[in-house]
Amino acid sequence: MHVDAVTRMGQGVLITARIPDNDSACQSRTIPSCRVHSRYRRLLTDVTCGDVPVTIDLRTRRFFCGNRSCSTRTFAEQVPALAQRHARRTVALSTLLEPRPGWAGRAGARLAARLGITVFRSLLIRLLRALPDPAMGQIRVLGPMRTSGLQIG
Repeated sequence: MHVDAVTRMGQGVLITARIPDNDSACQSRTIPSCRVHSRYRRLLTDVTCGDVPVTIDLRTRRFFCGNRSCSTRTFAEQVPALAQRHARRTVALSTLLEPRPGWAGRAGARLAARLGITVFRSLLIRLLRALPDPAMGQIRVLGPMRTSGLQIG
């Protein structure tokens, strides 16, 4: 990633960046393509610098897929170290916002505000609900066993 400019915008910092001009390959990873379809901008929220919010304006390209047998006609270049597909937050910020005990709802939003991160409580609850359920072991007893007052056998 090449950083073109870093500017102070109001209360935050805007980093304008682009991906270097080189070939890219679609998800099938078979044939790299250099035929550019279009360009677009991704605005990513990043971890704060001190108490200053940071936004990354990433200029990315869409390519035509070079593999004729591939079902993907066009694809966008990705920077997995910076952000996941379709994400609006960087990997660093997503890692910081991972659910922890007491890090949901209003309490989590207040704690994030102290860290300089503007986040809604509903987002923290949504991230908590998105966690997979814990794996269940073998069930040995289903319900309480009460033997008081009963004669079995």
